[in-house]
Amino acid sequence: MQRIARLSRKNERRVQMLPISAIDVNPYQPRTDFDGEAVKALAASIASLGLLQPITVRPEPNGRYTLVAGERRLRACASLGMTTIEAMLIDAGDGEAALLALVENLQREDLHFLDEAAAYARVMRLCGFSQEALAARIGKTQGAIANKIRLLRLEAPVRDTVRTLALSERQARALLKLPPGGAQIEAAEMMASQNLNALRSEALVEEMLRALRAQNAPKHRMFVVVRDWRPYVNAIRGVVRQMQDAGLSVEMETEQPGAELLVRLRVSQGNVGSSATETPAGT
Repeated sequence: MQRIARLSRKNERRVQMLPISAIDVNPYQPRTDFDGEAVKALAASIASLGLLQPITVRPEPNGRYTLVAGERRLRACASLGMTTIEAMLIDAGDGEAALLALVENLQREDLHFLDEAAAYARVMRLCGFSQEALAARIGKTQGAIANKIRLLRLEAPVRDTVRTLALSERQARALLKLPPGGAQIEAAEMMASQNLNALRSEALVEEMLRALRAQNAPKHRMFVVVRDWRPYVNAIRGVVRQMQDAGLSVEMETEQPGAELLVRLRVSQGNVGSSATETPAGT
């Protein structure tokens, strides 16, 4: 069973010079993107002033070391051609390594919110933490943790689009209201192309939701079922009587061949000719 992460005691830590080639990157590194210019600037500082803070590693049974914290420092030193680096060795399990890497990146305040969300979920899984327990460990509220983790409900293509278009966390959270997939990507692209702020992005999502509801609403059609044609025939006879009272010569004949009813009207007025109208009525 994965042991609960704990902070290593000071007497469990020791600092020594290690070969850079013997250090493997942290598989639980939250950060997926490293700013090349920032690494160059850090390398220039190290070249001028030296490495002010050792990296943190944990020894592995195979004689190698796994980086726990300080990947940018390691990259900067390697870019300078350095072959060794000052490192603090700690006794840490997978959960503690993931937790320490998360805390270090949170302290730098430029961790992408999607990377932060993935790191929260990873630490909770490795350490068996609840949201409340993780929040207490890293100085966040449980609500902040929950809001971040909800973003992982966005499918991978949508998360990639959010990164590519540099959308804000609030804009990404608004996308969760839409059906997964195409609608979310369409909304994200509209947010970026129209340069919408967070508030207008949320309004866009609500507008798209209304359109989707209208599109998917059931279409109501009215059907009239005629079970007895006699009231309608009587109504026609009433019209015929009105025409006769007006001085028109009108004859009405009905015929029922099979399931149909055929109503035939013959109208004439003095010397004006005549016309015939046939009106079939269904049963």
